[in-house]
Parts: sequence; structure tokens; C-alpha cells
Amino acid sequence: MMSGCEKNPSEDPVSGGVIDHSDPSAPKEIKSKELVSMETGFYRYETDPAEGGYRYSFSLKPIDGKLTLTEDKRYQIGCEVEEAVLDKVEEIIEQYDLVQWNGKNRYTSGLPEEYSPYYFSAEYASGERLYFYLDGDPEAEWSGALLKFFREVFAVNGHPQVLPPEESYVFTRFDFAYNEGETFYSYGNILMPGRDTDYITCLHKYVWSLDESEEEDLTIIVPDGYFAKVKELVEECNLYELTNWSIMPPTFHPGDADYYGFTLETADGRQFSRWYTGDEIPPEMNAVKEKVVAFLDPVFEEGEEYSADLE
Repeated sequence: MMSGCEKNPSEDPVSGGVIDHSDPSAPKEIKSKELVSMETGFYRYETDPAEGGYRYSFSLKPIDGKLTLTEDKRYQIGCEVEEAVLDKVEEIIEQYDLVQWNGKNRYTSGLPEEYSPYYFSAEYASGERLYFYLDGDPEAEWSGALLKFFREVFAVNGHPQVLPPEESYVFTRFDFAYNEGETFYSYGNILMPGRDTDYITCLHKYVWSLDESEEEDLTIIVPDGYFAKVKELVEECNLYELTNWSIMPPTFHPGDADYYGFTLETADGRQFSRWYTGDEIPPEMNAVKEKVVAFLDPVFEEGEEYSADLE
């Protein structure tokens, strides 16, 4: 994907020298929001800089007509992904203003591996292009955001080995909802006023039916060990593999098509979710629903009901 203004390996200077093939005319604004492909490579510290890190090389592009994410350095894996992955990458591009470096192609020869050049290339449906190749930064925010997101994508597509150490993988939110005919069932986190704190996280169950034959509205204190059991449930039901990053559930109206769905969130901000409607609901979701409900209903039956005097 390299154009004439980009790095030519045969032109590397002596160690410590600088080579510059930057294009000063490259635009600093991309009008299109429709990303069609992306490639990037960078070195990142894993945790503590003293312990070093790894080089990554990601590609997100159509292969044989199917959008595919690959990593060719550390993990050497690939998987087909949904178009929503492109949308999320575009959000990261905008969040970290990557277009500010468009056309920059300037690097120093002979730097330590962690500062060896990183690059980013993106193609848009409009024909616009974003590209830069610069001295590396093993703690750059934009590469950290991409690495975190791509790890999540791989994890929910059959490659959970890419996730950071398990001790950092703690759930703090689990929402689940579904309907049966004209009756709606919802379970999940809710913030409630506390006694000595502004708000505390509680669990909320809500059941409502159109003919009012069934109704329940219950808030309980989060039981000890609840989210550890949620993690066991997630692994048992393979919920990672059902994720599509649609965080908000659809609005339910009586008489609408059936839907099932869930949202998970971890202590370090990862989100996994899926909301199915109508014919999108796969057969395996019926078994998932049964297991989840069998777990959640006893939690609310046995839990301590919330009171503003509790925290």
C-alpha cells in the first residue's frame, strides 16, 4: 500500500541519521467517514516498560469479499469481522486526530526497537487516504486504543489468548434482556443513591407485560461473588463469541419482533455485547437464555433488597 512518497528501505541512512520523504501537500482533513481498509504496525510496552513489549502488525481489509482482521507479528492470526469494526476504527482515528500526521514520512535510523518507526495507513470509499511513518512511541495513546480494540475483536472471534492476563479481566456490569410475546424481562446494573456515598451499584430486575398480568420491579444489593459467577457464566455460554459491540439494546414495544441480548463490561473498560431481533436470533440463544435466567432468578430471589439506608 506504499506510494512513491513513502519509505524506500534501500534509502536507509547510517545509524542515527534521519531520512524524510514527507509530503507537505497531504491534506490534514479527511471528508469521508467511510473507511474501507487499514494497515498499521507499532511496538507497544505490555505493562511495565522495564519488562519490554512486542511489535504488532495489523491489517483490516476485504479478503475474497469478506472483511478480515489479521495480525502478522506477535499472534499471527486472522478472522472475519463485521463492518462495525471499520466504524470503530474510524472513531479511534478521529478521537486521536491521526490526520494531523497525514503525509509525514520521517524517521531516524538505528533507534532501539521500541522506538523503531510506527506506521498507519487508511483507505476511504471516497479515494481519500491517510498515511504516516514516524519514529515510534511505545506508549502512544492511539496505538494503545487500537491494540485494546483489536484484542477484543479477536477474543470474540475465537482467539481469547490475545487478551491481557486474566487477573485484570474482572466484570463490573452484566445486563440481559429478552421478551416472550408481549412480556418483557430485563436484568442488569443500576446506580442508586447511597447512604455515605453519592451512588452505589445495585442489580435491577424488571418484568412487564402489555396486559399487566405479569409485573415485577426489584432492586437488590450486589451479592458477594456475583461478578465472579458472571464470569463463569460468560465462559460456559461462550458469550464472547456472540458479541457485535452494539452496546445499547433496542427499544421494546409490545407486538414487536422478539429480541434477546446482553451487555458486559470489565473493570478496565472493555465492553462485549449483542442484541438480536426477529429472524437474527440464532437457535443457540435459546439455550443461552435458559442458562442465564436460571442463574439470575435465584440471585434476585435470595438477594438483599435495596434500601436508601443501605450501601
